[in-house]
Amino acid sequence: MNKKDAAFSLIEVAIAIGLIAFALVAILGLVPVGLKSEAESTQRLRAVQSLNMIAEDICSVARPYVESAGPDATPNPVPTPASTTPHYRIPFPSDTQPDVAGTLYLDDQLNLLPDGAPLGDRRYVAHYHGVRQTGFSNQPDLWNTSTFQIIVAWPGIMDFEGAAPSLKLKKFQGFVENTITVSRL
Repeated sequence: MNKKDAAFSLIEVAIAIGLIAFALVAILGLVPVGLKSEAESTQRLRAVQSLNMIAEDICSVARPYVESAGPDATPNPVPTPASTTPHYRIPFPSDTQPDVAGTLYLDDQLNLLPDGAPLGDRRYVAHYHGVRQTGFSNQPDLWNTSTFQIIVAWPGIMDFEGAAPSLKLKKFQGFVENTITVSRL
């Protein structure tokens, strides 16, 4: 075996280094895209978590259904549900106020912020709109429900325009929404 057959030429080494450099640049170019995608997923996950927390808070106020022991038995007393939710203090629609709406501001840890909180602390903004729906004309108390539309958007400095139910987000990066119906019978 002679020396000429055992070594790479300078051109072959330069081409190999060029190919490796091109591949590394392409791979390193994907890192910012991956980091941005991960940040967006984290924000969406946190928004969904806050949406679920608000929905659970609303559902926690629903009056439980209590069945009596039989047709001749005295019905079990059912406690009157609260007029606001325990954590977020969201008011429930009522006879006197059949339509309620409001906005909540949340920080990174999904803690409720006061209305006057600095814009820099606001990470998520949640808007709720609740409507009381009554039942059948012959049995008005049979179907007493409230339907809530909840929208959670980020960043928390965005704003809404219009009024419910045609509420639109003016400026936002992302949002999640859900509609829940809660029986208060």
